[in-house]
Amino acid sequence: MSSGSVIGEALSVRFSGRVPRRVFWVSALLCSVLGWLVGWLYATLYMTTMTEITWDFVTVAVGAFQIWLALISVSISVRRLHDVGRNGLWVLPIVLVPVLGAIFWFVLGCLVGEQHENRYGPDPYATRNNLNALTTAS
Repeated sequence: MSSGSVIGEALSVRFSGRVPRRVFWVSALLCSVLGWLVGWLYATLYMTTMTEITWDFVTVAVGAFQIWLALISVSISVRRLHDVGRNGLWVLPIVLVPVLGAIFWFVLGCLVGEQHENRYGPDPYATRNNLNALTTAS
């Protein structure tokens, strides 16, 4: 997986398939940094003078961006759950129970995914694992 495809995968909103830990953590980092930057920009713009219509537009744009980041977070968590062989509905504790959800989310990012195809799709590292097996067999 190249760097560009990792970022593209990390920022996509899809609820099917599987993602490895690396993509999960890249997504967490990108969503955190982007959320912080947009929050900082919003707070900075709050201190400026602008028309009410312009401020309404900024508020709607920031709200839409935050919704997009939330969708990315939920979808990447669902795909990570799929990688460890769990149903995507397990994402509900992450979303609904703040402290327990944060711990659950961190553990989810640390778990090793199933190293075979499961009902959610093929192993995201199957190509790499096959190359390692061929190299060690030689």
